[in-house]
Amino acid sequence: MGPLHPARVFVLIAIALVLGFILGYAFRGAAPQSAPPAAAGAPPRETIPPGQPVIGFLDQVDHQTVLTVAEGGNAVVSGWAGCANPSSPVAKLEILVDGKPTATAAVSLPRPDVAEAFGRPDFARSGWKTSFVAQGLQPGTYPITARVTCAGGEAGTLPAFQLVVKAP
Repeated sequence: MGPLHPARVFVLIAIALVLGFILGYAFRGAAPQSAPPAAAGAPPRETIPPGQPVIGFLDQVDHQTVLTVAEGGNAVVSGWAGCANPSSPVAKLEILVDGKPTATAAVSLPRPDVAEAFGRPDFARSGWKTSFVAQGLQPGTYPITARVTCAGGEAGTLPAFQLVVKAP
């Protein structure tokens, strides 16, 4: 077989790039729930409501606020969180299933989209991700949320999702 024609090489590269994009998007799974970034130099589009000590969300998977896991299976949850007071960063993030602490997560993953949307550079690493085993949970539906505690003691919970535990 002789050398490939330059047009074929171009087509093969284009196909590889498209497949890489599609597979990379599918692999991420969870889409950030925050708004798209603001234009450079634009004022922040998002604000923290007055009197609310924490802000954040659990990430949606396929635009759904339901997380499904088999009984005894591994559940992966991610999102972002920040404290209203920039001088009081997130000190602790706990995942609560049916109101009971189930897992913890370090708030340290890059979320430049959140920092830009709120105009808060301290939110640049506000992402988090953790997992837990759905052990001891009978098949059914349970509320799942995250409780955020700030360094200054302020605390709050993020909007809840539903965890659906299915029989194996």
